[in-house]
Amino acid sequence: MTTLTKAQEAKVAEAREEGLAFLWARTTAGAFQCVGVSWEDVGFHTDDAGNPITDSRGNTVLLSGVERLDPANATHVALCEEWWG
Repeated sequence: MTTLTKAQEAKVAEAREEGLAFLWARTTAGAFQCVGVSWEDVGFHTDDAGNPITDSRGNTVLLSGVERLDPANATHVALCEEWWG
């Protein structure tokens, strides 16, 4: 389990209040992960159901997922810190 500072916990909490989630995808060009509200917000093209189909460069999405931000997940914390700078 990751030990968080108060500042890290606050960043994750702030991101969750803003409606952000952890978005991850594997495309034909490699792996992608970030925090965002929707796939469109982070440059992906989606189908009618809101699922990512290609990235901003036209690479096909092979696998993707959206997860609730988890303060115990070091990757989520790092991406929240990056997002909130």
